[in-house]
Amino acid sequence: MALSVSMVALALTARMEVFFVVCVLAGFQRSNHFVIPFAVTNDIIQSQTSKSGQDGDKRLGTIMSAVCCMASVSYSTLFASAAPLEHVTGAVSTPLWMAAALGCLTTTCFLLVRKI
Repeated sequence: MALSVSMVALALTARMEVFFVVCVLAGFQRSNHFVIPFAVTNDIIQSQTSKSGQDGDKRLGTIMSAVCCMASVSYSTLFASAAPLEHVTGAVSTPLWMAAALGCLTTTCFLLVRKI
């Protein structure tokens, strides 16, 4: 969420200091993006299979593959649409707004999934 806020700040201010803050937060976000979804998925599957007494290895593999595909597709979609959005709108900040919105949406989805 902090990355989304900093990207909005960068889009609004267009200052170099804010750019460096975004770079630092993007580094943290990238490492979290590759760890947290898998840790949360593993935790959810393990708790569900321990309650039901089922073997969750096959289910865990299937869901981990889906999470991995989601992460790859989200990055590919964002990167593939950034340049055309910038070209069409003529504003460099448009991909930043989109990335900030997707970041908020992703965070909300993970919070909702965690509550289920």
